[in-house]
Amino acid sequence: MYKVYKLASIPFGVYFNGEYTLKKNKEYETTDSPFFDIKIAPADIELEKIEYEKLNGEEFKYSVEYLEHTAIYRKFLDKAIEYGVVLFHGSCIEYNGRAYIYLAPSGTGKSTHTNLIKQVYGSAINYINDDKPLIKVEGNECYVYGSPYNGKHNLSNNIKAPLGAICFLSRGKQNAIKRLDKSTSAIKLLSFTYRPKEENSSKLYFDVLESVITYPAYSLACDMSLDAPKLSLGTMSK
Repeated sequence: MYKVYKLASIPFGVYFNGEYTLKKNKEYETTDSPFFDIKIAPADIELEKIEYEKLNGEEFKYSVEYLEHTAIYRKFLDKAIEYGVVLFHGSCIEYNGRAYIYLAPSGTGKSTHTNLIKQVYGSAINYINDDKPLIKVEGNECYVYGSPYNGKHNLSNNIKAPLGAICFLSRGKQNAIKRLDKSTSAIKLLSFTYRPKEENSSKLYFDVLESVITYPAYSLACDMSLDAPKLSLGTMSK
């Protein structure tokens, strides 16, 4: 089947087979003319299986349709860099019109922390994406976009917001936050972004990161108390 979707304001066509993609991407369908088309080959499916097993250290146990879905995102990202778009591995919320991204290795507690933020701030918080938000450079501003690739909790919205700040999260016995300099932020960001493998994409990728590091970045050590989100979001949103 063939559908046109729009991610980060970029319409693109997709040839695919699985109902999984049809269901997950429904909110992102568009009638706009596509900028480009994506076709998934068996080799793309096999690559996703290899990447999953490498990342998780276990045999892949989900459906081929799931692999097709992730292969589409990878193909999109490899092309979207031409439009100033980079994927960040993190949980992102919107508060008072700004986006705040929490980055950390898997299992550290990104989703737990943003869930605590939601508990404290209630309806003032909107999820943009709980796992793989997109950042796009638009003029002199960086915007964060939702996508259907939103992790095991399926928390995301088809919205965008200008970037407010970035937080690198770690577990701690006491809650503490500090502002990072641009060099430290840049180095840390490399571990939490998807970098397209094409050689000619490198400059475009680093151009996006150069724009992102102009925004405030923080290092947060936190526990699971409600004081932690008050400290993090309270500090970053000032």
